[in-house]
Amino acid sequence: LFLNTALFSQLPTASEIAGEMTIGWNIGNSLEVPSGETAWGNPKVDQELIDAVSDAGFNTIRIPCAWDSHADQTTLEIDINWLERVKEVVDYCYVNDMYVIINCHWDGGWLENNVTTAMQESVNEKQQAYWTQIAEYFKDYDEHLLFASANEPNVENSTQMAVLLSYHQTFIDAVRATGGNNSSRVLVIQGPSTDIDKTNKLMSTMPTDQIENRL
Repeated sequence: LFLNTALFSQLPTASEIAGEMTIGWNIGNSLEVPSGETAWGNPKVDQELIDAVSDAGFNTIRIPCAWDSHADQTTLEIDINWLERVKEVVDYCYVNDMYVIINCHWDGGWLENNVTTAMQESVNEKQQAYWTQIAEYFKDYDEHLLFASANEPNVENSTQMAVLLSYHQTFIDAVRATGGNNSSRVLVIQGPSTDIDKTNKLMSTMPTDQIENRL
């Protein structure tokens, strides 16, 4: 397959994309359920649902995703069938020309309940493995697809904040390393507990990125 690198010159900036987003809708209790998409009582997400959300005036959809519970815990390889299912839902949104955000969600708390120095190495190993696979799988998608590092990472102090920044840095570096559109894709970085007061108090810096204005 020959890819013209000119196609991957640069995707729009974070502020440009934010300016195109109107109102957003969260697909809750579905793809982030560790025991399977329908285990918390929702039906499987289908095209009809996403069409209805689009018709109601939403142009942005967040898809919380479980990955750890769909990965081999020895090799950290994500089940290809699960990647294909997430792609199906992303594509439902793309049919409607919507912006889409996929993340690493709670999923048993493997990341967000382990923002600690004791777990830092093992969590970063998973961040590296999962986001490399996710980013590679979706690398040809255009600027309508955004990746989000985490969900509501539990952080209470500066030590934990430093650990969280390492998780975000691993995420950014893993995505960028896959190249293509991921070199300039907009990435979403969560503050501690996604709490505005904690974020203002504890998060005095952002992770580093190889390209400006894409976080």
